[in-house]
Amino acid sequence: MLNDNIKICEFENINKCQGKNSAGHADTIRSISDGYCAKLSGYGSREFNFYKEHSENGLKQLDKFISKFDGSCIDTKYGKRYTIMKNIKEGFEEPWEMDIKIGLRTASLNELKDRMGTFRGALYKYRHYMLDNYFTISRTYGFRVENFSKEKKYQNLYSKNMRPSHVFKMYFQHDDSGKILKNFIKKIEEFYNVIMMDEFDRYNMIGSSILFVYDKKNAINHNYDINIKMIDFDHSSIRDISKLPQNNIHYLHVNEYRYGILTLMKELKHYLIDVNPNKSLFTKYTKKTRKYTKNKKDRQNIINTIKFFSNKFD
Repeated sequence: MLNDNIKICEFENINKCQGKNSAGHADTIRSISDGYCAKLSGYGSREFNFYKEHSENGLKQLDKFISKFDGSCIDTKYGKRYTIMKNIKEGFEEPWEMDIKIGLRTASLNELKDRMGTFRGALYKYRHYMLDNYFTISRTYGFRVENFSKEKKYQNLYSKNMRPSHVFKMYFQHDDSGKILKNFIKKIEEFYNVIMMDEFDRYNMIGSSILFVYDKKNAINHNYDINIKMIDFDHSSIRDISKLPQNNIHYLHVNEYRYGILTLMKELKHYLIDVNPNKSLFTKYTKKTRKYTKNKKDRQNIINTIKFFSNKFD
C-alpha cells in the first residue's frame, strides 16, 4: 500500500476485463487479482470520485447495478493511476457485450464551455454536439448503442446511428430461445424502478453507459444468466442537491437519463413482441405500402415534451 487509498497495480498476463473486440477504448481496462479490474482513471479523477461517493453515501438499491469499488492503484512502471472495480464479466466464458450510451447528451453544456479556450477543446465540443444531435440517434431515443463485442464481420459497423432493433437483432443472435432477452427486460425494469426513486435525483449521469453482458457460449447450452451494470462515469457526479433550486439544469440531466432508460426498456419490449428490425417506438405499419414508416406524430410529441421541459431549466 502507498497510502490508505492507493495500492500498487499487479496486472494479470491475460486480460479478463477488456478483450480485443470489447466496447470502449483499447487497453484502458486491465485485469488484476481476485476478479477485479483496474480502469485508467485513478485516484482523484471524476470517475474515482463517483465510485467513492456512491460506495460511501450512495443509493443502496443501485449497488447491484454498479460494480463493487475497491479504491485505486498505481502502475509504478509508467506512473499511471487506475480505479479498481469488480469485473462485470466474471463467470462468463464467452462474454457478449453491448455498450449503450444513455441520455440526450454526452457532455454537459458547462463542461463544453470550459473547453472552448483551446482549439482542441473547441473540436471536443463540436464533436460532442454533432454526435448528440446529428450523427447518432441519441437526441431522438435518449440512448444509442455505442458499441458491442463485434465479430470480424461487424468491425466497421457504425451502431451509433442504427435503429435500436437493428442492433438488437445482431446482439441477440445467440439467444435462440428469447429467454436472455426476457431476462434483460426484467432487469432493466428493475433498474428503471430504482432510478425513479427520489434519492436518484442526486445522480448526474452525463455521458454514462449501461453495459449488457451475456455468455454467447452458455446461451447455446441453455444458460440464460445476464448482467447489467452502469459504467463510464468520466462526466458523471453525485451531488448535494439540498440547496439546488428546482429549476436547476441538474434536474434536466437526471430526467433525460430516466427518459433514455424508459425508451430503451420500451424498445426492448417492442423487439420482444415483434422481432422486426424495422419496428420501433417511432415507426408505424402502413398497409397500403406494406412497410414500416416513421411515426412522425409520436416522435414529434416526445421531442416537443423535451423542448418544453428544457426551457424551464436555467
